[in-house]
Amino acid sequence: MGRVALSLRAARTSGRMIALVPGRPALNRCAWLLVSITASAAAQVSATATCDLAPERLRNGDIAVREQTSASAHGIALRVCGEVGAPPATVWSILRDCDRFDEFMPGVAESRLTKREDNVVLCNEVIDLPFPLIDLESLTRVVEASFPDGGFERRWSLVRGSYQRLEGAWTILPATGTAERSVVIYDVDMEPDTLIPDFLIRYAQSIAAPKVFNSVRERVRQCADDAACRRK
Repeated sequence: MGRVALSLRAARTSGRMIALVPGRPALNRCAWLLVSITASAAAQVSATATCDLAPERLRNGDIAVREQTSASAHGIALRVCGEVGAPPATVWSILRDCDRFDEFMPGVAESRLTKREDNVVLCNEVIDLPFPLIDLESLTRVVEASFPDGGFERRWSLVRGSYQRLEGAWTILPATGTAERSVVIYDVDMEPDTLIPDFLIRYAQSIAAPKVFNSVRERVRQCADDAACRRK
């Protein structure tokens, strides 16, 4: 069988790219079907399976903070999760708006969206550190995705800045048994380019992470009757 030349054209589905083969509609249909099935299977995740808190603890407002294994030898990785009293689409409209993080996220001195192309965004952030430490700056590349079950994800990675490593994600899933609440998972894996000892950064992150999560809850409450503070 001769080689089939692949087109440079590509199609997007559920945040993924697949190559289309000119003149081979059957192959293209199979590719679409395979990617759709894979994306759907990956998206059908139980919120309580992703966030290791029992449903009753989620509903009571508890927040789980779990240390993870960093991909960097000197990095700090955490997962924070809990429930937010609003539908996923409402929470998503707030968490995808990096232009306004400095209005409610603790420690964020500046935050600006510099470029958007489809579901890929570039965001600049400045994290305010106490004197005599130098503020942390970053330009991150953000990839946005939506899931068939009504969930969303905002995953970022470092382009440049005051870090050796900076990756993370906000994942928003429908809460079990209701469309009016969301399970929100905040993942971060970071290694600041600083002389601060790892154990101090880890300690500071363990304190700051729940504050970040609660700032999202408060922002949702503030924006409940103010469409101007949400961006679709």
